[in-house]
Amino acid sequence: MGVLDETNTLKENEVYVHLVHSTEYSRINKILNQKITVYRSPSLYPGDIKILTAVNKPELSHMINVIVFSKKGKRPTFNKLSGGDLDGDRYVILFNDYITNNIKDTNCSPLEDPKYSIKSNNNQINKKITIDDTINCMITSVQNDLVGLICDNHMAIADNSDLKAKDPRCIKLCKYFNQEIDAPKNGNFISLSTLQEENNR
Repeated sequence: MGVLDETNTLKENEVYVHLVHSTEYSRINKILNQKITVYRSPSLYPGDIKILTAVNKPELSHMINVIVFSKKGKRPTFNKLSGGDLDGDRYVILFNDYITNNIKDTNCSPLEDPKYSIKSNNNQINKKITIDDTINCMITSVQNDLVGLICDNHMAIADNSDLKAKDPRCIKLCKYFNQEIDAPKNGNFISLSTLQEENNR
């Protein structure tokens, strides 16, 4: 799980990872001090995979089995990874040098961070939330959930395009995906008709 460096120790693009795991067959107690590959799943946009520097910082030694991100920079690194906001986001960490050293095109810029306005009814801001409100929110989210459809379309286009995931249609779907992921929180769902129009272009 991703967490923030509240000590302000890490530099931009630095992370701290202390892995501790013990089973009957193996034990690991390792602080990573190397280049690592980090991404969130799913990662549809080519710039969602980053090569970061894991460093050993004694100030963060109490942080175990998490990835600690720096808060420095114009836009924090965790946000460049599929728009992460550390609200329970889980990240994949690859510390195999062969994989990290053979990832091509690591200079792909991140997708812009969408700033979608939260839809709210001003008359209900101070309204007490009831069980009916919770049920209606869940039903609306399930009825409007297009995340799977967007991912399937993205994969189909990428597999059949010479540009792969850099195809402009894939990039557009990445933007829709980011919007759809946050839609249950802000009510800004993608309509099925909008997605169908994109597919027909």
